[in-house]
Amino acid sequence: MIRLSHFVALIFIAFTGTGLADDSGKKAIRDEIKAIIEEGYYPGASILLIHKSEVIMREAHGVVNIETEEPFSVDQLCWLASTGKIFTATLMAKLVDKDVLTFDDSIVDTFPKFSKIKLREGGTAPKQPILLRHALSHTSGMPGNQWMKQNGIIEEGGKYPNYFSPKTPDDFIDGCVAIGLAAEPGTRMLYGKPIDLTACVAEKLTANRFFVSLFLKVEGTAKETGDREEMTRSLNFLRIPSNQPC
Repeated sequence: MIRLSHFVALIFIAFTGTGLADDSGKKAIRDEIKAIIEEGYYPGASILLIHKSEVIMREAHGVVNIETEEPFSVDQLCWLASTGKIFTATLMAKLVDKDVLTFDDSIVDTFPKFSKIKLREGGTAPKQPILLRHALSHTSGMPGNQWMKQNGIIEEGGKYPNYFSPKTPDDFIDGCVAIGLAAEPGTRMLYGKPIDLTACVAEKLTANRFFVSLFLKVEGTAKETGDREEMTRSLNFLRIPSNQPC
């Protein structure tokens, strides 16, 4: 984890200011990627750096499979995992700029049934509503990944299908209500999936799937304008279906 944190810092330093597009900066990044692979953290990786719509660096290193030694490619499909949080935060900021919502709106404003959520310990209602800013900053009070592992919730995943495998925003809301809160909103940082609550709100308010709203210009609640062809090109580049759920 320290190595990966250093890698992220290295990218920031190499591609800001005078280091932008500098060969020495690219070499430093390549060396770091190779070090990560040699240490066995990942068998392969690809990198894409874009600055002001210009592709600065796009290349792949290592292999997809250690046994077959299939080379890792620049368009290799990978599990995005928490990388999706970048897109979620970007869309929420975009909707705030367009006055569709504010960071101080509560989840209940969009999903009234979320008012049924209770604290896991004691079964009481939270003292304050869960706001979008809580969900975005991992302080909603919903159990985080580490908390779930420590308390056996991950192993009980089959009991909460709407949380672990939701098919719609309403499913995820139901799943959150079923699991309940591990802490009062705004009192503790618990990292994990609850940030998806904000994506569910975005889908509901814009009447669009998540990535459709992300790539279109939003003007007002449940309204959209924009270049659909450009959006389609972007989604195709990312290999993301336009009906991707939150």
